[in-house]
Amino acid sequence: MSALIATELSMAQRTELVREVKRGLVELQPGSGQPADIIKALERAVFFVRQRHLTDGLAAMADQVARYGFVWADQLRREYGWGWASVSADGSLNPAVLSPDRLWACDPVGLMLEVVERERSSCLSALYQRVGAGLSPTPASLCWLTLATIL
Repeated sequence: MSALIATELSMAQRTELVREVKRGLVELQPGSGQPADIIKALERAVFFVRQRHLTDGLAAMADQVARYGFVWADQLRREYGWGWASVSADGSLNPAVLSPDRLWACDPVGLMLEVVERERSSCLSALYQRVGAGLSPTPASLCWLTLATIL
């Protein structure tokens, strides 16, 4: 497995992420706008996306799943100080968030796809709380945050 590379996002890429997060929040209507409420709203919404996935297929909801992933990752930024970057093994563009110590990265689209495909919407709160409590063991180098982190 190749080492992960983290690079800065361009201003245009950051602007697009902010736009997608805002669109996702409009869809979710999370109430107070606090990260914990947004995570709960995401869990509810992802449950329904999962139901549609069974009939319409995941491709029909790809944009919505990506938006929800960006919303989830943005709560890590807001609450725990994670930062937006591009993270990949080959240096290609892949919007992600990095932990403040730069040892953990979350691919929000990949994570949300995993949640939808594996029927794990309730894992979003557990994973979010795990990040807040501190992730362990500490990896030797940058690694992905996945559902396996808590399962």
